[in-house]
Amino acid sequence: MLNEMSRHFGAAGRHSGKTRMATGLGAIALCAWLAGFPSVAHADYLSNARDSLKKGDLKSAQIDLRNAVRNDPQNAEAHMGLARVAKVRGDAPKARQEANAALASAPGHVGALSLLADLAVADGAAAEAASLWQQVVDASPRNRKARLTVAALYRKAGRPDLARDQLKVAATLKEDAEVLSLLAEAARAANDVRTEIEAVERLSGLDPSSAEWAKIGHMRLGYQDWDGAEKAFRSALQRNPRDPSANHGLGKIQLQRGDVEQAIEALRISGEDGKADLLALEKRLNLDRVSRPDVGQLQRAVQALVDRTFRVRAASLPTLSGDLKVRVTVTPAGEAKEVEVLEDTVHDPDVRACAYWNLRDATYPQNKPGRFTFAFSFTKR
Repeated sequence: MLNEMSRHFGAAGRHSGKTRMATGLGAIALCAWLAGFPSVAHADYLSNARDSLKKGDLKSAQIDLRNAVRNDPQNAEAHMGLARVAKVRGDAPKARQEANAALASAPGHVGALSLLADLAVADGAAAEAASLWQQVVDASPRNRKARLTVAALYRKAGRPDLARDQLKVAATLKEDAEVLSLLAEAARAANDVRTEIEAVERLSGLDPSSAEWAKIGHMRLGYQDWDGAEKAFRSALQRNPRDPSANHGLGKIQLQRGDVEQAIEALRISGEDGKADLLALEKRLNLDRVSRPDVGQLQRAVQALVDRTFRVRAASLPTLSGDLKVRVTVTPAGEAKEVEVLEDTVHDPDVRACAYWNLRDATYPQNKPGRFTFAFSFTKR
């Protein structure tokens, strides 16, 4: 480990804004800190420390770094060297002292802030660590790793909104599945539905084959974006026409828009996902599985169901009236092969759906195939 550390030991110098620091990785982080120092008067001490590290002599390296500080107490990089050596040796108080000395000499020193943040994490002080990492981010806005780190700390500290803000920027620096998943999670925890949807959509864009369109649709329903939700559900149904979640969502949209006839079909396909909504709607529409020995009796049974639905609707719509004519093509097995609405002057979605689905679900006399027209007439109450 020490030989690897010594490879990066460059010339000593004061803190430079251009120096790149790697943080939070113990001895490896010390190695990164040692790389690329600009040359100054006390370069010999750091050069000697490098030689000591090559020999695996951490103690001698520490002595040389102390000499560098003794000759130049404001040498931020020498203080950082001591801080990192102390951290590698497990001396957290000394590491913290030297990192603070580096900060006093060079305010905003990224390496010092990062090291102090790592020590805070080790102590379980998530809020302090998040504050320190936030300062790292402020000093180095394009430091994606720092943003991901501070986001994790904010989540741990119970501030998903601040985590979301960091992850938003991290996703612009480099978009990948991991950061988008974290962004969606943070946005959900912060009750930011729009950002969650955006993150999931972008995540789906990385791999269209696994796009979670049904999930996106339900999230859009959450803030009543009916058009956007329908588009998402239909995208899901293009991949799998019998997707339970997508059919459930589409059925809810159709019901909201008054497309009751189509909503029944979507909710039936949705299975357990939409079972509760389906049962409530079928009860509202007075749907029944009518079976009679002849078509005349069947019409009267369906007429009674449609009349019941009409009366409920007319109670709030006193001018409701009109005619409804439906044609059913029946197979020899007594099943409705095709149901067509030929005339509808009632223009009420519940009345229409009641007639349509009761006739479609009915069991007709067997071995009597053909086309049968059912007429329903309603007058004002």
